[in-house]
Amino acid sequence: MAVQKKLDGGKVPMRSEVERYALDCLENRDTQVKQLFELLRRSGDKILVTPKIVDKVGEMMGERDEYISNLAMKVYTELMKKNPELATKERIDKLDSQIKINIFERLCCPENTPDFIKVKEEAEKASEFIRYVFGISPEVSKAFGDELEKFHPTKQRREASRLLENFAEELKETKLDSNAVFDEVRKLTKQTGQHEFADFKMMVRIAENLLPGRGNSEEYNECLEASFGLYRGINNRIEEARSGVKKGDREWVTIVDKVFKDWVPELARTMGYAHLTRGLEVAVEEVKKEEPEHIRRTILEILEKGKAS
Repeated sequence: MAVQKKLDGGKVPMRSEVERYALDCLENRDTQVKQLFELLRRSGDKILVTPKIVDKVGEMMGERDEYISNLAMKVYTELMKKNPELATKERIDKLDSQIKINIFERLCCPENTPDFIKVKEEAEKASEFIRYVFGISPEVSKAFGDELEKFHPTKQRREASRLLENFAEELKETKLDSNAVFDEVRKLTKQTGQHEFADFKMMVRIAENLLPGRGNSEEYNECLEASFGLYRGINNRIEEARSGVKKGDREWVTIVDKVFKDWVPELARTMGYAHLTRGLEVAVEEVKKEEPEHIRRTILEILEKGKAS
């Protein structure tokens, strides 16, 4: 008996009866695959799709059977898209971090939809889910999703989702405004070209490293913009100078790690965002005329001078 058929005697089944039957089918190994496909086909059916059904499918995403777990994830994604009122914070918070990332990918990068317009439509449907994962409004999340579309649809977006999800969790522990901060990250993402994914990753890492600093959201955003500006300034100067230092080599990594993993985060804590921003802006200008081999020393001298003052 399929869940949409009438019960014995021609009686139209009540929602609770439909729900009970569907739950029984999802529990039964012999019928769960068929029932998942039924849910996929009728993902917008308010009689069939209930909170208990959604939660049961959510549990099935953790199944050891890879086929079942992947199918359940596909179904869950469709249920979230067609029934955004069920994408509550409490429900999403129960999901494993990796599952959130996988669903985010499916929402923003749907299968078999190469058409750009279709991808944009799917991204719009994802906004409510993204709101609860990242703690940002649908408006900001949609704008952010538009920027991520330029990166590779599988590997890069998966990594981007993981970085952003981790960043969002760290951001929630601060007093900063998530919407304001994510919008600044979006603006910096927009400045990053399609083939500059490594720079996007660095920007998100810089943003995360700055979170323990002192100041409000506006000061944080200005500090992040100045920090990313310095990072790009270092890269530009190294490229222009044609010296022995190359982007990505050991010396470059040493410069970048010292500046953006050690000095800048530490000064954000001790000096505060606003004071540090002024030093970073000076450093951006000085780096333009410095030899690559001396960049690290020059930046340290500028930032340390700001710390002393």
